[in-house]
Amino acid sequence: VSQQKADMVIHSGDLDYHNRPQEFDAQITRHLGPQFPYFFSPGNHDTDYYVPRGFQEILMRRARGAGALCTGEAGIHSWCTYKGFSFILSGFQLVGYPLDRHEFYIEEHLRRARGAVWTACTWHRAPGQLQLGHSHERLV
Repeated sequence: VSQQKADMVIHSGDLDYHNRPQEFDAQITRHLGPQFPYFFSPGNHDTDYYVPRGFQEILMRRARGAGALCTGEAGIHSWCTYKGFSFILSGFQLVGYPLDRHEFYIEEHLRRARGAVWTACTWHRAPGQLQLGHSHERLV
């Protein structure tokens, strides 16, 4: 990431397989710096998402430190704008809300963003037909 001189990272879940959010954050800080804009949505292995000093708090701190504007529940139902780039971080099919509420949130925010130069939406579990690996279809 640093060699490519990336302006930001969006990580779609499975941040840490050992449930050590502080170690994850220390690694990002060591390699990219404490204020580097590192955004993420939770994966199925990120069970320490809501705990104090957990992944959600790390996401909120990094977003604020980078100067991003994020609304909604951090990483679950988030609409963020960073340097003119708008994106959704979603806990789709994993955490937060029933499936229909995730779908409504995503559709509503993408509808509001019509006309934007760039928008994106990210969540951890992808439809099987979009994957090159071995995962089976998970979205309904």
